Order: sequence, then structure tokens, then C-alpha cells
Amino acid sequence: MSTATTKTNTNAVISLCLGIVSLILPFVGLLVGVIGIFLAKSALTQIEQSSEAGEGIASAGLVCSVIGIVLQLLLIIGGLSLVFFSIA
Repeated sequence: MSTATTKTNTNAVISLCLGIVSLILPFVGLLVGVIGIFLAKSALTQIEQSSEAGEGIASAGLVCSVIGIVLQLLLIIGGLSLVFFSIA
């Protein structure tokens, strides 16, 4: 009895981890999210060229990274607006 196992792309897993971290860590999440996007794009390209698994993981990493970047930018803009436009 032989079972065919496919290897999951490492970049896909790392991009998902970085995407989740970008949602959680304030300010540092911006940089982590950008790295997660590059790794997710790289993983999707590698998965397309090979027979590795992990397309869904890479897509989830891409989505989490983009959402993390947007949240971080909103956090930064909100903080700056409080500093510059606060009524004392």
C-alpha cells in the first residue's frame, strides 16, 4: 500500500505565519505584512511551476498580509491624526 504525499510549499506556510503576525503586532506588522506579500507571491509562482501543495495557504497568507498592512496604515494614520488634530 503506497500513499502519495505532496510536499507543502515552505514559503506558503511562512507567508501565512507572517500574515497572521502582521494582524497582531502594531507598527512592526507593516514590515512583516510586506514580507508576507512577497513570500505569498513567490509561493504561488513556485506552486504553479511544481506539484507542491499549499495554494490555499499561500492565498490565505496573501489576504492576511494585505489586511494586516491596511490595519497598520489605519492605525498609523489614526495615531497621527490624534497627535496633530487633537483639541486640547
